[in-house]
Order: sequence, then structure tokens, then C-alpha cells
Amino acid sequence: MFVDELNGFPGPFSSYAFKTIGIPGLLRLMKNARSRTAAFKSAVAYCEPGGRAKVFEGKVSGTIVNRPVGANGFGFDPIFLPERSPKTMGQLTVEEKCRISHRAEAMRKFAQWFLKA
Repeated sequence: MFVDELNGFPGPFSSYAFKTIGIPGLLRLMKNARSRTAAFKSAVAYCEPGGRAKVFEGKVSGTIVNRPVGANGFGFDPIFLPERSPKTMGQLTVEEKCRISHRAEAMRKFAQWFLKA
């Protein structure tokens, strides 16, 4: 998760941040935030031997809510509200989450490219 107000933190350190400060710590960091925008981002790379790497990115934009809602998912899911969703990632079913997932988007882009290559 990349939080705009925190200059992209926790970013690639999301797992470590979740294990150390958790949701309460991240919400404390956001206490006086002017903006609560954030995004989940993922990338998948493919490279043939001797070739150039091709990178496929996925992103889900949204906002950080004031308190955790939902028990599904993992990590910071209960405090992330995707754009155009009435539910946090922590409230979404597995099927709902897969439809908007940043990881699924990156993999779909890779699969579409790979099947054409």
C-alpha cells in the first residue's frame, strides 16, 4: 500500500509495517493527514534469457478510512476503501476482491501480452 500523504509509505515495506506498527500505527500516522488517498500496487515481470524484461503493473486507488471495517483479506485491507466501492477491501469477498485486485490486474495484463507474443 502506498499512502500519498506519507510519501508512499509503507510501499514495498507494507508487510514489515503491518507486522510492526499494524493498522493502529498507520492510523496514528494518518491522524492529521490532509489527504487520505492511497493505492495498492503490484508488478509482474517476464524476461526470456538474453532478452529485455517486460513489466506489467496493476493498481487499485482509494482512500484510508478512519477505522478498520471488515475481517476479510489481510494486512491493511480493513482500512482501504477502493474508489467507487461502498466496502473496504476487508469487507469484500474473495470473488469481489479478485475482480478489482491490483495483483489480478498485473497478471491479466501479462497474460494478454503473453498470449499475443
